[in-house]
Amino acid sequence: MNTDRKSASKESMKPQFPDSSAIDFFKYDRERQTMDIGYKNGSLYRYFDVIEDENTGLEEAESKGAYVNRVIKKHQYMILRKRTA
Repeated sequence: MNTDRKSASKESMKPQFPDSSAIDFFKYDRERQTMDIGYKNGSLYRYFDVIEDENTGLEEAESKGAYVNRVIKKHQYMILRKRTA
């Protein structure tokens, strides 16, 4: 069993809290290739079929909101929580 991959997978599940005016947090699940994004307006979305390179791109993007708009929002999604106001 490759424990490095397993521990890396657990690491990918930890939420990240970027300095962003639009995004409160994002969390990537490498095994399921899903990304949960919590927005500052209180909404929470799950995006499907997000590849690891796209997660890395978001982590490294200077503007997280612009990257999400350009790359992540092209994926199928499910609303987990609607905006709160």
